[in-house]
Amino acid sequence: MFNEPKSSTSQSIQFSAQPAVASSTMPVADTVTGQLDSLLGDRYSLVFVGYSGLGYADSAGMLEKAETCIREALTKHSDGINVVIGATEDGIGEIYGLVQGKAELKEKVTLLGIVSVAAQDWGVAIEEENVVFVEDPGNTWQVKNAEGYSYTLYPAQKNGELLAMGGGAVALEELDQARERGVEVNIFDFAADPQRLQAKLKPEQSSTELMPVRGQYFPE
Repeated sequence: MFNEPKSSTSQSIQFSAQPAVASSTMPVADTVTGQLDSLLGDRYSLVFVGYSGLGYADSAGMLEKAETCIREALTKHSDGINVVIGATEDGIGEIYGLVQGKAELKEKVTLLGIVSVAAQDWGVAIEEENVVFVEDPGNTWQVKNAEGYSYTLYPAQKNGELLAMGGGAVALEELDQARERGVEVNIFDFAADPQRLQAKLKPEQSSTELMPVRGQYFPE
């Protein structure tokens, strides 16, 4: 059962947390959740999902919105927060650079990453000791356990929220899982970089197929 929207505008939708649902649907503890627990501590987590290789049509706008969300969270959690992304620097990963480039944020924000082990061949945007690498036998670049649970949700489900800055099929699946599990979800309407999008589109595809978060939550 999906949680219902708390607020909605033409550019954003918020789904409220359901703490009882979130606590009762936590995944079975394993090596990955243990690694995450050690990194997360007791801090509140903002988990960002969105486009990676496709980039953003309005990268500056995405970063401005991300900074607003981070600063708002810090007003509520003045001891510091976690910002959790997919460990690579492309697209949504530009938020790492945003935090690293502002001393007042860097002081209060712990940057963490959750990513497929495939990323080890490409390099990550932050210190490897702050990254949890998840086994990925199919080289799918997804971070799921055997039951299909995406570990991306874990920090938000434990103590935080999920923020989607647009996104593709993986982000959409993570949004659906988060809503089913009572996680607070905030979705913002951002499009992918049009040139990268065009280069990736197959002849029979529409742009909506590569931007399904936008297509589902902000249909034109």
